[in-house]
Amino acid sequence: MTLSDDAIDRLRRCLDGIEIPGGRYDVRERLGSGAMGTVWRATDRELGRDVAVKVLNDAFDMDRARTQLEREAKTLAGLEHPSIPPVHDVGRLADGRVFYVMKCVEGTTLAQWVRANPAPAERLRAFLKACDAVAFANERGVVHRDLKPSNLMLGRFGEVLVMDWGIATAPDLGERESSGRPRDDGGGGAGTPGYRAPEQRSGGPISPRVDVYALGGVLAFLDRGVDPVEGAALEISDRRLRAIVTRARSEDPTRRYASVAELAADVRRLLDREPVHAYREWPWERVARVVARNQFFVWLIVGYLVLRVCMFAFSSSR
Repeated sequence: MTLSDDAIDRLRRCLDGIEIPGGRYDVRERLGSGAMGTVWRATDRELGRDVAVKVLNDAFDMDRARTQLEREAKTLAGLEHPSIPPVHDVGRLADGRVFYVMKCVEGTTLAQWVRANPAPAERLRAFLKACDAVAFANERGVVHRDLKPSNLMLGRFGEVLVMDWGIATAPDLGERESSGRPRDDGGGGAGTPGYRAPEQRSGGPISPRVDVYALGGVLAFLDRGVDPVEGAALEISDRRLRAIVTRARSEDPTRRYASVAELAADVRRLLDREPVHAYREWPWERVARVVARNQFFVWLIVGYLVLRVCMFAFSSSR
């Protein structure tokens, strides 16, 4: 007996443990995998659209992993923002593993996009879109805790999406103990080296300044295309940008920007050639910045003066 291609594909998905009960979702291909879960592309038969399905991997501590994935789904469901992928559905497989269904993001990661060498201003504008989403989450008590270029996606229409909220803290979901620290999620200094704040490495209290620190690392990456290294000096050519990154990545949380919104405001000032709060300008730098910001009027005045000189020289020669 010969099996059809569809039957073989269905058998493969069953062996992988991703046959979703109910028949609504037709799982097609693996998109990516992490320590906690695997993301698959699927077709929603009822609505005729592609979706992404995140399924819990087999884990030694299944109860903890199940709780964590459910928490991630609830966190995302409570954050309705254009730059945060919405959750459409949640459920469990026949073997008890949790899954949730979200928007299928088509695009590229920020890490991949930077390799195409977009203009510095374009990079900063993409960064600001990510900041807007993170600031929105922080205002609602959610701290991402794992921001990095590979977790920021650029969609087909220029949108920036903040992905992978698996270790985010959400106090409204009961994740903080009386000490003010997040409940143990098995992370042991959760986050990514180079982007995780010192308090993450030491198990200290988590606040939005953790995301400020990570976004400072993303800014450094956007400048050179290289991941920052914990404890290493940052080599950034632009003095004002270096000042912003240095403040965002201060070892002392109280010396960082108080919020992601404050960090974004300084980056906007940099883009608009306005004074950056993190950097103290020299007088000649201020003059150069004002000239660069008002080039049209500067050239207009220069042109007028040149014209007047020419007219004066012409009249004097007669």
